[in-house]
Amino acid sequence: MLLRACDLVPADTRLFDGRLNADQSALTGESLPIEAEPGATAFAGSVVVKDGEATGKVTARDAAAHHGHRGPGGPCNQGVGSRIAAVTSSVP
Repeated sequence: MLLRACDLVPADTRLFDGRLNADQSALTGESLPIEAEPGATAFAGSVVVKDGEATGKVTARDAAAHHGHRGPGGPCNQGVGSRIAAVTSSVP
């Protein structure tokens, strides 16, 4: 798989050629992009930022991916309001 600037990484991908910077903030909360080089894994859901290009092989996808994937109806697809209501509804 070829990854370039502005690409959304569709599956966990082990890089074997090139370098890139990936924004994983949606997955890890880390505020700065990480630099990925050969041997590193670009995780599904991260975004390639800045200049850079790398090729790699998909190692895991969907639920098997490092950060997992939740399909329709999972907690990630619920609105923020309903998640907050679920937590606060039991507060006396």
